[in-house]
Amino acid sequence: MSAAVAILERIERLAQISAYPWNLTRRAFSPEQAEAEALVFGSMTEAGLSARGDPAGNIVGRIEGTFQAAWPP
Repeated sequence: MSAAVAILERIERLAQISAYPWNLTRRAFSPEQAEAEALVFGSMTEAGLSARGDPAGNIVGRIEGTFQAAWPP
């Protein structure tokens, strides 16, 4: 399977997670939102990123580099 096909399948799966079948609705703190976040966390982890959520509800994925940057000190 190509990377493009895999990405499109993940997007389609994410689009199917909704409170209503006729439109995309995910209210904050709902089971649908939790399911969507779990899917995104899983995709990030599978891709080799470290994933975390911040207090505002954002999902942040990061790949650690090998270069020791001068900033931040």
